[in-house]
Amino acid sequence: MKILNRCFYERETVLVAKELLDKLLVRRNNNQIIIGKIVEV
Repeated sequence: MKILNRCFYERETVLVAKELLDKLLVRRNNNQIIIGKIVEV
């Protein structure tokens, strides 16, 4: 899994939105991992 850096987001909005489709958002908190998938932008 690759962490997207700031450069990824500092581009044209429509391009970023298209490339975010099917990406996973991962949040680690203590002993819990929460994962969500981007399916619509």
